Amino acid sequence: MKNILVAVDFSRLSDRAMDYALSFARRYDSTVIAAHVISPALYATPSAASMYGGIESLPYLDGVRRELTHRLEE
Repeated sequence: MKNILVAVDFSRLSDRAMDYALSFARRYDSTVIAAHVISPALYATPSAASMYGGIESLPYLDGVRRELTHRLEE
């Protein structure tokens, strides 16, 4: 197995999935690819949707990128 794709949303359960994927990757010399996912329920209200829309999402995505990079480098 060369690549392992892990969906993360920074929940406790996705943290466990990431830990498992990293452990598996070390054992089999695989690459972990982390994909940040957002629940469609977050778009249920206009105020929630605005949190992820337009230019305002860039700082949020930068934070996600930093967090995932940190987790993958551990």
